Amino acid sequence: MGFTTRDLLDHLMDRYGKITATDLKENAKRMNEPINTGLPITKYFERIGDCVQFADVGKTPCKHERILQMVYLAVLKTVLYGDAGKEWRNKSDADCTWTNFKTTFADEYHDLKLQQRLTMGQAGFHEANDARGEEVVEIEEALDQLAIAETVDRDVVASLTASIKQLTDANRMLTYQVKALTDTNQLLTKQIEQQNQPAVTQLPGDGLNTKQRRQKRFERRFNTNGYCWSHGVRVTNNHNSKNCDNRRSGHQEEATRSNTMGG
Repeated sequence: MGFTTRDLLDHLMDRYGKITATDLKENAKRMNEPINTGLPITKYFERIGDCVQFADVGKTPCKHERILQMVYLAVLKTVLYGDAGKEWRNKSDADCTWTNFKTTFADEYHDLKLQQRLTMGQAGFHEANDARGEEVVEIEEALDQLAIAETVDRDVVASLTASIKQLTDANRMLTYQVKALTDTNQLLTKQIEQQNQPAVTQLPGDGLNTKQRRQKRFERRFNTNGYCWSHGVRVTNNHNSKNCDNRRSGHQEEATRSNTMGG
C-alpha cells in the first residue's frame, strides 16, 4: 500500500520536529498561488490538498467553507469554467463538498480540452492528422479520467486513513480500559474471598490448630509427670510432694506418681 501526503508529513514531523510559523506562512502563500492553466486542473487540486494537509499537521486546520470559497474564486479568475461555475452555484449545501468540487470542474476541464482539439481539427488538418488527432484525443481523455480518478482516490484514501487511525486509537483506549477493569475485578474478587474465609484457627508459622495450641500451653504450665500427695497429678512444673506449701493432713513428702502412698 502506498503512502499519502499526510503519512509523509506525519513522518517528517515525528523525525525532524515541529512545523514553524514561517513554514505555515509559506504554505498559505503556496495555497493562494493562481491556477496554472497550462496544466491539468487536477494538478491544482493536488496542490490545494497537500497544503490543507500540511496546515492540519501544523495545528492550523483550514475550514472547509473557506477552502471551497478560495478555490472557487481561483477557478473563476481563469474565466475558463463558466458552465462548471454555474453548476456549482446551483448545488445544495449538502453537495458542496471538496470531492464534488473537484469532480465538477475536472469534468469541464475535460470538455474544454475536447473542444479545443475539435476546433483544431476543423481548422484544416488533413484526414491523416485528424485520425491521429482522434487517437491523441482518446489517449488524453483516458489520462484526464485517470487524473480525476486519482484525485478522488486520494481523498478516499485520506479519509480511510483518518478513520483507521481513529478506530486504532479507540481500540487501544478500550484495551487499556478493559485491562484496568480486569485488574480491578481481580483485586475485588481477592478481597471478597479473604473476607469470606472462616476464622483462622492457627497462628502464622506454628502449624497448630486451637486445640493443639491449648494442649501446648497446658504442657508448658503443668508437669505431666509430676505428682503431689495433697494435690494429685495436676501440678505445675515446680510443684511436687516435697515442696508443696499447702499440704493436707497426713501429707507424705516421698509420694510420687509411681508411688502415690495413698494420696
